[in-house]
Amino acid sequence: MIKEKELNSRAAGVYAWAAAQDAHRYSDECRMLYTNAQRARAESFHRMVDMAYTNVRPEPTYRKSFVVVKIEKGHVRDRAYARMVEDEANERGYVRTVTPQSVNYRITF
Repeated sequence: MIKEKELNSRAAGVYAWAAAQDAHRYSDECRMLYTNAQRARAESFHRMVDMAYTNVRPEPTYRKSFVVVKIEKGHVRDRAYARMVEDEANERGYVRTVTPQSVNYRITF
């Protein structure tokens, strides 16, 4: 069974553009904390999620202790791929988090 958490995060409102720019800058800083192999693993999981769902963020978001693949109000594009994503996430111990805005997969190394 995949681990799932529900997060209570709010939208940024009128400061959304500035918050998005700051988050992108921080993600670029944190990207350098991971090895090429870890980044490649996150990118390959991101591609798998992108084939299974719609509205997936264009690239993974990097943080200090985890990498996030985000699905923003997406729908299942292919059920077989969606099952593969769930199986892969469960096998590797990724955590699925649910917020009012999106569904996220947290990858910890």
